[in-house]
Amino acid sequence: MNAVAKVGWWGGALLLTLWTRQVVFGLLPVAVLFQRRQWQQIHHIVDQKIAQELGTNQHLMTQLADQIHGLQIQVNDLTTNGHSSAAIRQNTVPIIQQIHLIQQRLHQMEVTTTPQVQQLNNQMMQLHAQVDMLAQGMIPRQGVGVFIDGANLHASARQMGVDLDYAQLLPRLLPKNTPASAIHFYSGYDRNNLQQRRLHRDLEQMGVQLHLKEVTQFANGATKANLDGQIIVDLLINTFAHVILMSGDGDFVPALDHLHRQGVQITVAAFGKNTNQELQQKFPFRDLAKCCPTAGKVIPLPAKQTRKYAHS
Repeated sequence: MNAVAKVGWWGGALLLTLWTRQVVFGLLPVAVLFQRRQWQQIHHIVDQKIAQELGTNQHLMTQLADQIHGLQIQVNDLTTNGHSSAAIRQNTVPIIQQIHLIQQRLHQMEVTTTPQVQQLNNQMMQLHAQVDMLAQGMIPRQGVGVFIDGANLHASARQMGVDLDYAQLLPRLLPKNTPASAIHFYSGYDRNNLQQRRLHRDLEQMGVQLHLKEVTQFANGATKANLDGQIIVDLLINTFAHVILMSGDGDFVPALDHLHRQGVQITVAAFGKNTNQELQQKFPFRDLAKCCPTAGKVIPLPAKQTRKYAHS
């Protein structure tokens, strides 16, 4: 190869090299820009998914917090409102099932543990401990329960000619600054008696729990509407720390004795002249004659039973 040819060949190679470098370095910014845009898109998608997941978790935590709050209200009601042991055991089963479901959901969220998740876990542990105590029958006594023997009180008030205003009377019987956890009113009723229906409506508006029994009419003209048995059962299964019995009927002495031996505080409130002596002597007694000085007419309630039925 002569010198001219060699120079031509080397010149062509140099030009090709220079052209290739120009192309490469010219396309390099374009490639970098394209790659940068790809990464930006990827980051944007990831950020969207993270935000979506956080939003979903936040919504789920709000739902779980509401469910836990609802369960806590149910447990507090079972603990404080004097439910029977059987009713408590029956109601704790679905509560425990719901607790387990919530715990499973919280366990699934542990991969994104946050202070909120930990707080919900702590609440669930405390709630589970409370429910376990209830299920095992370890029910702490607390609150004040009032049990009103309507037939006895109304008959005595009518005999003495005094007014029986429960809205004013009940607060005077309760300990200072201590509202009643529950007030139970027991009475027979005549469905055709408008006065009785108004009384029951007024008591319900006060939050009183009514236990009513329709009067039974017998062929010989005798009647019966006795709820003493139900009052005794409710007294024995209650979970109150303080029981106020508004009745002068001596049939309740054994039940009150039983509660007293269990450490329950007992108060009897009735009209002294018509109250069993043993009730007055064994337990702290409040004479309603001193609490109801106003003369008035009391709505008559059905007697527990008539004499005709007693001799039939």
